[in-house]
Amino acid sequence: MDAMNVRLVPVSARHARDIQALASDEAIARWTAIPHPYPRDGALAFVDRAQRMRARGAQETFAVCEAGGGFLGVAALGRDEKLPERAELGYWIGRPYWGRGYATAAARWLLAYGFERMDLDVVVARCFAMNQASARIIEKLGFRFVGVETSRTRKRPAGPVRRYELTRGD
Repeated sequence: MDAMNVRLVPVSARHARDIQALASDEAIARWTAIPHPYPRDGALAFVDRAQRMRARGAQETFAVCEAGGGFLGVAALGRDEKLPERAELGYWIGRPYWGRGYATAAARWLLAYGFERMDLDVVVARCFAMNQASARIIEKLGFRFVGVETSRTRKRPAGPVRRYELTRGD
């Protein structure tokens, strides 16, 4: 489906080469749970896991592409295992494409997908407190800031994490 100048398609093995190239950038690892250095088979393992999670209904992972087809990054909604009406929004866009509105457009489309197709009631978004660009995107999408927490998903410390929520009613 298209949202402005982006198209989201289910992530597949055809995206692995592009994922590998962009996710290997240390700048991506700085703001995400993606390890650096990125493992040689990291993209294939990621795609395989994403497809298994989709088959279980636990997560929807999409390749974010330009309307013309070029790969830009990844966006996903992962269901809360204990509360399936809740999900967490995650996304990253390759550094060459930062600052062009792609993350905002992809996240906006994914939120509509989550509330309409996945029947979600609440979507959570987190970003490192120092990541002002991601905080601006999340706030622009209408999320409500709910607090600061310690990162639980990183092997290396990266500082506090800002937590946001958006409800279906919002």
